[in-house]
Amino acid sequence: MGDHTGIEWTDKTFNPWWGCSRVSPGCRNCYADATARRWGHDVFHLGGQRRMLSDTNWRQPLKWNREAQEAGVPLRVFTASMGDVFEDHPQVTTARERLWELIGQTPWLRWQLLTKRPENVSAMAPWNDTWPDHVWIGTTVEDQRRADERIPLLLQLNAPVRFLSCEPLVEHVDLTPYLAERTDVTDPYLDAPEGAVVDGMERVCDHWTRRARIHWVITGGESGPKARPMDPAWARSLRDQCQTANVPYFFKQWGEWAPSGRLAIGNSWAAGRALVGDPVDNPGHRTEMLRVGKKKAGRLLDGQLHDAIPPLTMARIPDSARHLGLHAVKAPDVPVASRPALPCRTMAGPEPRLPQHRNGSPMTQLLPAYSPEIRRSAVLSACGRYRYLLVREWADTGKTAVFILLNPSTADATKDDHTSRRCISYAQAWGCGSLLIVNLYAWRATQPRDLATANDPVGPENDAYLRAAAAVAEHTNGPLVAGWGTHALPERVTDALALPGMHRLSTLALTQAGHPHHPLRLRDGLTPQLWEARPTRRLESEDARYAVVLARPGLPDIRLGPYDFLHQAETVTTSLRQQRRSTQHVPGTTVTVQPYLPGLDYTDAYVPRDPDQLATLLDADPSGDGTGHNFPDLWARLHAQEGHEEAARIWKRACIAYDAPVDSGEAD
Repeated sequence: MGDHTGIEWTDKTFNPWWGCSRVSPGCRNCYADATARRWGHDVFHLGGQRRMLSDTNWRQPLKWNREAQEAGVPLRVFTASMGDVFEDHPQVTTARERLWELIGQTPWLRWQLLTKRPENVSAMAPWNDTWPDHVWIGTTVEDQRRADERIPLLLQLNAPVRFLSCEPLVEHVDLTPYLAERTDVTDPYLDAPEGAVVDGMERVCDHWTRRARIHWVITGGESGPKARPMDPAWARSLRDQCQTANVPYFFKQWGEWAPSGRLAIGNSWAAGRALVGDPVDNPGHRTEMLRVGKKKAGRLLDGQLHDAIPPLTMARIPDSARHLGLHAVKAPDVPVASRPALPCRTMAGPEPRLPQHRNGSPMTQLLPAYSPEIRRSAVLSACGRYRYLLVREWADTGKTAVFILLNPSTADATKDDHTSRRCISYAQAWGCGSLLIVNLYAWRATQPRDLATANDPVGPENDAYLRAAAAVAEHTNGPLVAGWGTHALPERVTDALALPGMHRLSTLALTQAGHPHHPLRLRDGLTPQLWEARPTRRLESEDARYAVVLARPGLPDIRLGPYDFLHQAETVTTSLRQQRRSTQHVPGTTVTVQPYLPGLDYTDAYVPRDPDQLATLLDADPSGDGTGHNFPDLWARLHAQEGHEEAARIWKRACIAYDAPVDSGEAD
């Protein structure tokens, strides 16, 4: 059962035995007890027998360790999902000692020890002052009482990662006192001497500075036939607390119950429904929860997937980048990758061995993009939603290839996706020994349209990584390749092209509209060619605004606008099509682009979010006489300008679709 786990925050589960006793409200509907009873084992009660597992089960972690070492990627192992490693039970003492030996034999596994008994850890664990780098320790916190009892005990343990499992969450929990890194000195410890330590925080001048931190918080609702609903406000509060304290947050599941998306009034109950919320703070208004089952309830909180996980090990940044400050350091409590003024957490795998010939000399042939011998690391934000840098290394040659793409997808410090593998193949073919991938937008999304859902898709620190990556390429004489495709907003492209080092920017190919082609669907054998990028031209005056006017015979004109720019023709095409669905279509309608005149009755123009439709910006009235242009005139002007033939054809199709008068011969 350990090879395949349904627990989202781990890779494997290992149980040295089955069984423990209930100690707190989180144990009331224990899923492990229900699982054991289905198999005919009554092992979850005080003083009961524990089920000891076979030697075959104990050999599994050794196999996982070999697999992780061969792949060059550590595996997370949750111990124990069917018991508690630190339960004080006479039957498990020998097995626990055997577990410590097994952990020592498996350095490529990240052991995630989770307990409801942190008071026993110091006496039972074999590590005193310093824990091994591959052993994490966590405790379950289902309510405020358990938080106040267990977290201070957890903070006394000098493990590389300390984590909390707030599952099942049965009430609101305030973790702020245990997450904050630094606070002002306040009562009741105002007179504490310099260097005093209270609740894990040390008095330093006029502040309390935390000596030990919580590195990770997991939240989840309860599952099973007797599951209790989790108030969405509890999960949101923990998410916000973690974001404020820069602590990775993982939302595991809603459990059996999911919010209906509406506010319930009153206190009525029905089968499959529940009302949650504080009737004192908000009398008569509570959130309605529906019992839909764990699978249908899913694990999205307010439409977002929260799956941040602490780094597996320290990152390894290419030697060529070290002079820029892109180097790995080890913080006092948790491995992170840092650079000056950019405190982003890093996930990374360990340094694998390079393949060797029989005589012991390193092999120099190109490694396939899926090779485990490629060293992987990445720089992510603490929330896990932004990926600022992806690093891949396979040789010690000096050149580093840099790709600037649109936005990150699924590749990270432990795995590649189709795009990263394609970029690795190109970089290897060009004789480079390492690869950096940065993006115009750092927001992680599998579809470009999802960028519109982010408040800040660029990312607060993204431009700094773009500058640093460009400097790496220039310093190592490696290629700097643009490949963001057609979905970038012109304003964003302009900002990126203005950054230092972009004068060396090259492309593998251009789209028909002149955008740098994404590398994923290009053929092998291409080499970077210098790209004379033309930044999108903005209007010189903010007062110069434009409108699209539909003149209908016998009916009032329809004025769409104002536009801050004269948008690419496809934007206006979309606007016209939407307007056509909502207004009476009249044959003979003419469409013109005119300067925006305040005081007239304008309809807000439909400006689509799709960045594809916002590429080429042109002045609408170069003559300055205020007459604007009808479609044929505008088409002729577009057609006369190099590089705008496709835009002209789009305008012409829009004109014909709306029955605007135009000479059909002009569009060929």
